Amino acid sequence: MLNKISIVELLLTIPTIDVNKHNNNQRSALHIACSKGYDEIAQLLLKHPNIKVNLNPLLIAAGEG
Repeated sequence: MLNKISIVELLLTIPTIDVNKHNNNQRSALHIACSKGYDEIAQLLLKHPNIKVNLNPLLIAAGEG
């Protein structure tokens, strides 16, 4: 059975994946990973060549935990 990290690793192999896509609450995968304390997932996302980093997810992570 796949865990969250394995699923993210698998999804990040899809060439057309939009790692910067926002949900209805304007939160990206990086934003959610940081706010939930999913450090390994955040690191995987940060290594993706198309990731656009802004301080918002990182500031939220610092404030929440």
